Amino acid sequence: MIKELSEENQKKIEKLVISKNFSEIEKLIFSLKKKEQENPFILNLLGVCKISKRVSNQEIAKEEAKKSQELFKKAYEKDNNFIDALYNLAEVSLKTLNYDDAVIYLNNHLQKVIYDFRTVFFLARIHFHLGEIQKTINYYNKIIEKKDATKFIFTNHIYVYNYSNTYSQKQYNEFCKQYLESIKKIEENKFLKINYEKNPKKIKIGFFSTELRDHAVAKFLKGTIKSLNDNFETIAFNFTNPILQDETTKELKKTFTSWHNIHHLDDVAAVNLIREKKINILFDLVGYSARSRLELFKYRSAPIQISWIGYTNSTGISEMDYIIADPYVLDNKEYYSEKILRQPNIWSCHLPLNNEIKINELPYKKNGFITFGSFNNFAKISDNTVIVWSELLKKTKSQLILKSSIQVQKSGINNLLNRFKVQGVDLKKIKVLKRSKSNQTHLECYNKIDIALDTFPYNGATTSFESIWMGVPVLTIKGKTFNSRYGYSINKNLNLDQFIALDKNDFIKKAKLIISNYEDLSQLRKTLRKKALSSPLFDIKKFNEGFIKMIKKLTLEKQL
Repeated sequence: MIKELSEENQKKIEKLVISKNFSEIEKLIFSLKKKEQENPFILNLLGVCKISKRVSNQEIAKEEAKKSQELFKKAYEKDNNFIDALYNLAEVSLKTLNYDDAVIYLNNHLQKVIYDFRTVFFLARIHFHLGEIQKTINYYNKIIEKKDATKFIFTNHIYVYNYSNTYSQKQYNEFCKQYLESIKKIEENKFLKINYEKNPKKIKIGFFSTELRDHAVAKFLKGTIKSLNDNFETIAFNFTNPILQDETTKELKKTFTSWHNIHHLDDVAAVNLIREKKINILFDLVGYSARSRLELFKYRSAPIQISWIGYTNSTGISEMDYIIADPYVLDNKEYYSEKILRQPNIWSCHLPLNNEIKINELPYKKNGFITFGSFNNFAKISDNTVIVWSELLKKTKSQLILKSSIQVQKSGINNLLNRFKVQGVDLKKIKVLKRSKSNQTHLECYNKIDIALDTFPYNGATTSFESIWMGVPVLTIKGKTFNSRYGYSINKNLNLDQFIALDKNDFIKKAKLIISNYEDLSQLRKTLRKKALSSPLFDIKKFNEGFIKMIKKLTLEKQL
């Protein structure tokens, strides 16, 4: 297609593309004749320029992404054999969160070719963001069947199953095994020997994470690290994307005894750095979630390795020695590769939130109807969750307020609302709130809700702590896995058994019973924050005492 341009312009473009001089490429494109600018190759190239060039702020970046999406779409519509334009359209749609055109064109292409790795991969990622978990799983399964799976696909495939109730823990472990078998074998002589000081003045504890930034993991970690420094040496191994690092990153960096950025290190270099620091215990705060790097644990970076906070299912890795739980979240440990370390009350404790944010009166008193709500990631709103919530909305005088914990655009919202519509819900009963610009305005949104509804099988964690803080109790179903028992653990620690359902029918039954006594609900709203503050949920001092005791006992038993 570039041959349609003059030889001189072809050479100029080729030279600028090689040097990645996107601003100059744009200038050259705008100097071309109108007909030449409409060439699919040129449209696609202009889209690449807009998405690739450095810009001064996020708002400009968003606008450039939208423009590039239109350009890729136009290029592909002009020539639907121009597969690079389709791939670019799909990739940028994951940035803009506007998937409508990409899904149509990707599916049309797949009908023609039957199978294409990149097309299937794009569809898997897009359908996950749309909350269509089974479709996501099906696409990943197709890639694995074709033996095209990369590490990223294996780990994504495992992670997505946490949102599904269509598997057993035994099956889940088989998925883990597929990933483990794909890990590159590295000769032991390339690694430093594991070395640590026995009976040191301060035990060295390492923490590996990809989320040392404004993220839920950091919110649970902050209060604990500070208290550990009196008894231990704390070392951070930071794999957080440099682009995403923020003020929270800077704050956390001051909290640790020492801090090491390992974003640029390969596996051998990263393992050797950890071993060089003579770590006694290494915590993984990632598991199979975003940008997993479990290879570092498979290669055994430290004598004791523990999974905590960031991922609460089994890793399936024999070298991951322990997982931290509590008396409630893990009932059946039959298929966990890790041994279980149980905290006495709760698996993780949240720092107290903003105490100055006022809790209002029960919204029912003003509205005359009950308002249910969920501020969880929309991917957690499974098909079964939609079915149960829909039944509840149809059987009660109520409305439902939804607010995603991650950015969602119109196509994602419409997709979710359509799932409720299919269940016969009047969409006037559902209100979707925009993402809040500040944490304070986000927390204030809970003042619009009477009762929070927990998602299943993947419960809310951070959102449930927030909800409780704002006086809004969370109605949950007691599941069978760690992820599906967050709500159960939270409510047991608050002695709120009336908000724990045994199954879907019991969920509806308990909801009706709770809303039949608005005075009790109103009284609970007034006292819940105080109740929570004196409970294990926000008692960071008590949690840290148990955490320190657990580590000391472990190091004594293992003679570290």
